[in-house]
Amino acid sequence: MIGDGDDDLGTPGASIDRQALHVAMRRALARNEIGLDEAEGISMLLLARVDSRREPLDELRAEFPGVNPAVLAMLVRESLSPSASPCEPPEEDPSEPADAPSRRTALRPGTRVGEWEVVRLIAEGACAEVYEVAELPRGERRALKLLRLGANPHDRSRFARELDLGSELENPALVRCLARRQWQGHEFGIFELAERSLHDRLAAGPLEVPEAIALLLPIAGALAALHRRGVVHRDVKPSNILLRSDGRAVLADLGFATAPASGPISIAGGFVGTPAYAAPEQFRDSSRVGPPADIHAFGVVLFETVMGELPWGEGGVGARPCRPYPHSSNSSSTRLSNGFRAVLYRCLELRAEDRYASAEALALDVRCLQRGLRPRALLPNRRRRATGWLRLRFREIAVVGGLVAAVGLGAAFPGIRNEFHRVQAARAIDHYLAEVAIAADEKLANLSSDVHELLAKPGA
Repeated sequence: MIGDGDDDLGTPGASIDRQALHVAMRRALARNEIGLDEAEGISMLLLARVDSRREPLDELRAEFPGVNPAVLAMLVRESLSPSASPCEPPEEDPSEPADAPSRRTALRPGTRVGEWEVVRLIAEGACAEVYEVAELPRGERRALKLLRLGANPHDRSRFARELDLGSELENPALVRCLARRQWQGHEFGIFELAERSLHDRLAAGPLEVPEAIALLLPIAGALAALHRRGVVHRDVKPSNILLRSDGRAVLADLGFATAPASGPISIAGGFVGTPAYAAPEQFRDSSRVGPPADIHAFGVVLFETVMGELPWGEGGVGARPCRPYPHSSNSSSTRLSNGFRAVLYRCLELRAEDRYASAEALALDVRCLQRGLRPRALLPNRRRRATGWLRLRFREIAVVGGLVAAVGLGAAFPGIRNEFHRVQAARAIDHYLAEVAIAADEKLANLSSDVHELLAKPGA
C-alpha cells in the first residue's frame, strides 16, 4: 500500500530530474519490479506530460494498472528529489572481476570479450550497453551490444529478438548482426559500426530537401523489406538511423519490432515506442499496430530532418489529437514543393488507412521526388473532398461545370482526349521507371556490400 507521504507526489507543474529518474528506473528494473516497456512508457509519460495540469502519479496509476502503486510512487518521489541519496550511484564491489559485465559499471577500454577488445563505450540503456570494439588480430572496428547483468526475462526476450532479426534480415539499409556469442554466461551481438546517428547530425541544423530525400530513401526501402517479412519496427526515429562512414543511412535497433513467429513484445493496451514519433494508434495499443505506424514515424523523421523541429512536439500526436496537419515555425516551409508536402502529409495522416498502403508505395514516391517526377500522393484523397458545407457545394459546382466543359470540348476537339491519354501513359511510364530504379539500386547496394565483405576477408 502507498503511505500517507505519497499524497504530495502528484503536484502539477513539478519538474523531473532526468538523471534521478534514470537511476530510479534502473533500480526498479534490476529488482524486476517493472519491465523495460513499462519503464520506457513511464519515463516518456513523466518527461512529456509533467508540465500539464494533470497529476503525474494519478496518470501513472491509470496508464499502468499492472504496476505496483508503491513502485510508481517511489519512481515519482525519487525523480522529484534529485538531491536525495538514492540517486547517488552505488559503490563498486571490489570482489567482482574488473572485466565482468555489471549493471553498475561499464567495461573498461582494453577489456577482452572473446575475440574482440573494447575500445570505448558508445551508449548504454536500461538493459544493454553498446561498445566500439576491435576484432583481433585484424583490428577491424565493430559495435558490440552486451546484455546487462540482472536483466529480467522480458528484457532478455527483447534482446534475443533483436539479435534474431538482425541475423535473419538482409538489406543494405538495415544494421546487420554479424555474430552472436556468449561471454561469461551473457549473450552479446556484434553489429556493423556506424560513427554517428541522424540525431547527432541534426544537432548541427536541418538538411536541405534534396539531401534529406537522398539520405532517407534507403530507410523507406528498409521498412519495405521489414514489412514484407511481417516485421513492424515500431521505433523509427533519428537516434535509430545510423550514418556510415560513406554517408549512407541504415536503420538500427529492432528490439521493439514485432515478428509473426513470436508476436509483439508489449502488453495489450500498453504503449511501446517514442511518443514524439509514434502514430495515433500506437498510443492506444502498441501490440496491434501495423506498417502504417512505421510510415507515420518516417514522416515525422522526414519533417524533423527538413524543418529542424518535431511536427507535434515532444509529446507526439497523442498530445494534439485534433490538429489535422502539423505546423512549422520554420520559414523555409513555405518553399517546399507541392509534391514534397503531399508525400509528407500522406505519411502524417491521423487515420492509418489514409496513409500509404505500403512502404513500397512510400519509397516509390520518395524516389519520384528525387528524380523530379510527380508523386502519387498528389492524387486527391477521397476523404479530403469536403471540409465544410460551403466548400463542398463549390467543389460540386466546379466538378459539374468541368465535366460539362470537358464533354463539350471533347466532342469538338477529339485531339484533347488523345492528349489526356498520352499524358496519363507518360506518367505511368515514369512511375514504372522509378520502380525499376528502386529495384536496381537495391541490387547494386547488395552487390556492393557483398564485394566489400569479400575484400575484407584475409587473403583477399
